[in-house]
Amino acid sequence: MIKERGKEALTLWVATGVETDANSIIAKLSYCNRAIDLFLDGQLPIDVFLDSIEAQGVDMDDYAETTANNLNLFGLV
Repeated sequence: MIKERGKEALTLWVATGVETDANSIIAKLSYCNRAIDLFLDGQLPIDVFLDSIEAQGVDMDDYAETTANNLNLFGLV
């Protein structure tokens, strides 16, 4: 249960910005979702996880704020 809620809290909503190539957007989102799974399974350290999703173009300030709000909302912190 906690892992499922944690995954929901860490879920990414991709803002495409100027990128319009659907295949690229899907590949980045897929990569990030895999990184979330590895992190929640304890196979990826948090620094590597955060660096990985940032490399895919995730706005880390927005991501941190959204994740903190989700963790509070789901009662995980």
